[in-house]
Amino acid sequence: MVNGVGLDTSGTIPAGSGSAWKQIGFTFQPTGTTAIISIRNNGVGGAGNDWAIDDIYVGDCIPTVSLQPIITTCDAPATQAQAIITDASHFYDTYQWLIDKNDGNGYVAQGAVQTGTFDPVTNAYTATIALPAIGLSPGAYLGWQYQIAVGTTASDLSSPTCSYTSSQLLRIQNCSIILPVKFENIQAQLNNNSGEIQWQVAQQLNVKQYELQKSIDNKNFSTIAITAANISTSNYTAYDNNLSGGVNYYRIKEVDVNGAVTYSKIVALIGGGNSAVVTIFPNPVSSQLFIATPTGTKIINAVIIDAIGREVLRTNNINNSIIDAGNLAPGFYTIKMTTAKNEIVNKSFIKK
Repeated sequence: MVNGVGLDTSGTIPAGSGSAWKQIGFTFQPTGTTAIISIRNNGVGGAGNDWAIDDIYVGDCIPTVSLQPIITTCDAPATQAQAIITDASHFYDTYQWLIDKNDGNGYVAQGAVQTGTFDPVTNAYTATIALPAIGLSPGAYLGWQYQIAVGTTASDLSSPTCSYTSSQLLRIQNCSIILPVKFENIQAQLNNNSGEIQWQVAQQLNVKQYELQKSIDNKNFSTIAITAANISTSNYTAYDNNLSGGVNYYRIKEVDVNGAVTYSKIVALIGGGNSAVVTIFPNPVSSQLFIATPTGTKIINAVIIDAIGREVLRTNNINNSIIDAGNLAPGFYTIKMTTAKNEIVNKSFIKK
């Protein structure tokens, strides 16, 4: 029972030991930040211990979002995109499409908040959005990206802690050209209370400029510095002189002379006033889990533990503060990190 309401029953659990363990689970929609969970034995009793409880876990239920297509060309675009939202609990029935037009405003809402109807057999519904008309000049919407945010209510969509934004993106690209740049590396570090972002590139063909983009929520990015391309060098540096006190996220947006764009990976930097903060992202994670640490803090090893306390990954070789989580099974995990000063930092994450 949750808050006095019966939500699930195990049925009769057979007597015995070992194989008599029975794992059960259910979903419920919270009405606040606390809940009283009650587990009741309906048996008539008997000698000794009737049953025992082990490995209780309460966590977020995250829907599965599949975007179709993932890539469409700007000179022959698809007419629409679809997102299939699958959720056996039928809670995440509210959605809104988001679009990033490469205009420095990041992702903004596209169209109204809508409600989907779940198919009782597939536990899924389909959300559709129209793509730009082919009448526009090819390249006018090159690099535009779409994603979808889902929640349990319309108000959820405005809260990053109550909504779920798909990690899948639909990108309009190609236009019969080849993107001209390849990012070799990007890193961020503190330098006299400013953020110093360095990146290395290759294949600088027809590159016009690089834009340093910043976000404080790892979702909405804006350009804070522009550096002209220089074919005589492959190393670039830009600065952020207005660090926030928490986590600062950065990426590099490359713009070529034909208007095509491409992006680097995202890196993070801890601002002043939070020297003890260690942050992991993205969360939920699909493949690479990034660790952001304050200046002077170094992670020397990390252990990943699953929801029932088993060690599933241990590494003493954290290359550029990246953990490869691609082989982990979907579920809830804790990463236990040890710093060079023998400090222990625990963070929880979800593997999609």
